[in-house]
Amino acid sequence: MRWLLALSLLAVAVPAAADTFKPTIAAGYGHSAVIRPDGSLWTWGLNSYGQLGDGTTIDRSEPLQVGSGYAQVATGDHYTVAIKIDGSLWAWGGNYAGQLGDGSTTSRGTPAQIGSGYAQVVAGAGHTVAIKTDGTLWAWGLNSSGQLGDGSSTTRLKPVQVGSGYATIAAGSNHTVAIKIDGTLWAWGLNSSGQLGDGSSTTRLKPVQVGSGYATIAAGSNHTVAIKVDGSLWAWGLNGDGQLGDGSTAKRLMAVQIGSGYAQVVAGVGHTVAIKTDGSLWEWGLGDGSTNRLTPVQIGSGYSQVATGGFHSVAMKVDGSLWAWGGNRDGQLGDGRILRQTRPVRIGSGYVQVSAGNSHAVAIKTDGSLWAWGDNSSGQLGDSSTTDRSNPVQIGGGFVQVSAGYEHTVAIKVDGSLWAWGSNGDGQLGDGGTSNCLVPVQIGSGYSQVAAGGFHTVAVKTDGTLWAWGYNYYGQLGDGGNAKRKRPVLIGSGFAKVAAGYGHTVAIKTDGSLWVWGLNDFGQLGDGSTIDRTVPIQIGSGYTQVAAGENHTVAIKADGSLWAWGSNEVGQLGNVRELKRTAPVQTDSGYAQVRAGSFHTVAIKTDGGLWAWGSDWSGQLGDGRTIKRMPPVQIGNNNYAQVAAGDSHTVTIKTDGSLWASGSNYSGQLGVGGTLQRLSPGQVNFPFSASARTNSPFTHETMTVSLSPASADQSKRGAAFIAALFNGSAYLYGPAGWGLYSATAPQAFRDGSLTQAEVTVLSGDLTAFAGTQLLVGYGLGNSASESFAEMLSQKRYLPVYTIR
Repeated sequence: MRWLLALSLLAVAVPAAADTFKPTIAAGYGHSAVIRPDGSLWTWGLNSYGQLGDGTTIDRSEPLQVGSGYAQVATGDHYTVAIKIDGSLWAWGGNYAGQLGDGSTTSRGTPAQIGSGYAQVVAGAGHTVAIKTDGTLWAWGLNSSGQLGDGSSTTRLKPVQVGSGYATIAAGSNHTVAIKIDGTLWAWGLNSSGQLGDGSSTTRLKPVQVGSGYATIAAGSNHTVAIKVDGSLWAWGLNGDGQLGDGSTAKRLMAVQIGSGYAQVVAGVGHTVAIKTDGSLWEWGLGDGSTNRLTPVQIGSGYSQVATGGFHSVAMKVDGSLWAWGGNRDGQLGDGRILRQTRPVRIGSGYVQVSAGNSHAVAIKTDGSLWAWGDNSSGQLGDSSTTDRSNPVQIGGGFVQVSAGYEHTVAIKVDGSLWAWGSNGDGQLGDGGTSNCLVPVQIGSGYSQVAAGGFHTVAVKTDGTLWAWGYNYYGQLGDGGNAKRKRPVLIGSGFAKVAAGYGHTVAIKTDGSLWVWGLNDFGQLGDGSTIDRTVPIQIGSGYTQVAAGENHTVAIKADGSLWAWGSNEVGQLGNVRELKRTAPVQTDSGYAQVRAGSFHTVAIKTDGGLWAWGSDWSGQLGDGRTIKRMPPVQIGNNNYAQVAAGDSHTVTIKTDGSLWASGSNYSGQLGVGGTLQRLSPGQVNFPFSASARTNSPFTHETMTVSLSPASADQSKRGAAFIAALFNGSAYLYGPAGWGLYSATAPQAFRDGSLTQAEVTVLSGDLTAFAGTQLLVGYGLGNSASESFAEMLSQKRYLPVYTIR
């Protein structure tokens, strides 16, 4: 028990302060947003109007951090509004009707402050409504149906006061509903389907009272749902998809009771989702985009919050995990794919991005931590050594994208800064020299995507400009010459995505046009010739994704069709008989993602199925054999989210966030431990890790603690603990807060099947405890006491935070 004497932290007598940052989720027409317990704001999905707030119009199928210090967020059709903890209101995205409230109709790609003193905000299709801390109600934007409630149908470019004494609000497509502090319910705007609930279908330009005794309200496109103070659920308005939940498809002009025991409800275009007081999640209407449910159906349990967009939903469980389901055409589910999900899938668990180099691999976790393993002869792992690693090692944090080249690595952090490390003999790191770097060095800022080729690097900035540096013998930089560049040089503008092969480069512009340049000895440029190109040339349009191998290229169009060209000597083009193709040829359809290794290709279809073809001499296809495949062969089940291809190995992320690898392993590049090759995917063996984050010194604040068990321990029976010591006594944090350690019943924050976990820890005034330490760990066992003992014996605990 000596470990207990080394613990350092809190006393149970410390009173818990209020939760400063309440996790908030929101779902718009095609995008989603979440505020984590530390106040950081994350967005993903459709970004055509800049509604994600990252300064671009590039869609994101995975969450991206866009700010901090937020308390509440709301998403409209193509815009986002949010309130910070200081009460300031911010808005960004589409602004055709002045819905941002900045006095203009100009769209904004980054948050702009609109005002201050706000407590709540909601967003409709094109109008915004907000309540200030003094209870006054303000509205702006589209007003064609009187949805602003100011007595007119005049569009407002800035907030106008509508009334006072309001407690909560909701906005539909063109109507608004609100509850006053006395529990009375008021509604105004479009009423063609009875969505106001006043017994008529007459549009109202000013608020009219429609009921009393209400506690919470939600507005769908053309229907309304509300919960009374007794927990009873009521609904009215359009019902063509069964979104009212009354067992029919008849619209209702007045409220009808649907059930009881409800705590929260949200409404989409044609569906409704609600959480009962016991945490069970219920849905009805056209929820998953395929099946109408005319009465509520339970779809899960353990939920604390839910949000719904036009055709998708996002929900948070009591353990802080995020789940999503429904339509996913624009990546609004945030699971890294564009496949519709009929059941909730977990978002933000495990790993979100992976890349494979010649003999090394790198991956980013949901918390932004970067991990690397495999060959390290040139320092490409970034761990300050040249020692090969057969198990992943953490390199740093705050990363959102990473790419592995032949023996160098490049990555972008959340702030847009670009970092590089590893081999640098041809200036591929872009730092102005040719010396290898064993740790990440910053190269520049303002970047949104980067790709590492054999010995060159290309990157796109947030303004769409394309930059390149490194080896240039074949013209792969695209600057019109063949001289290597030690620092980034500007190649062009209007680009959205880029990929780099051994000696050629391919890129997609924002209009979907495909551009190529560099080595072309096997027709890998696809321009119908075998002539090298030193400047970009266009070869097609309608593309959404592209990947470059050593001497072949593969790409996906917007309709999911798969195209390939270049060398086909070992079948790397797929369903093509010729030994090479100098122009794109369609090989298949129904694809969502594709990656190219040196001589093999791997791709994920829209149903989540993983397919592989081409060279298989090291087992890189993962089909259990070492025979090349010309027609694609499916690997495993339909549960893959992302794939990366190295020289002769493949790494994949499954929908549950787990990481798998197959193929050559002489440098440990599979990350499964040892150096034996694998002919079928093996799970990457990540070690136990834990971390903590807080927005400020952990006094009168909240902290988010994250724990990730070692891969080998995932799903095993055990318990996880947060521990501390005060005045010689050990304390553990759990559902009941901080409690004194008990050998017979130690308090765990997670007890049962071990998975990645996240918990919000509340503190009181901890000023007197500065310098003490918080530790997190887990043990295996059938009870909390057995698990705690096993944790101590195995020393499976880590310090994660020191109070300051």
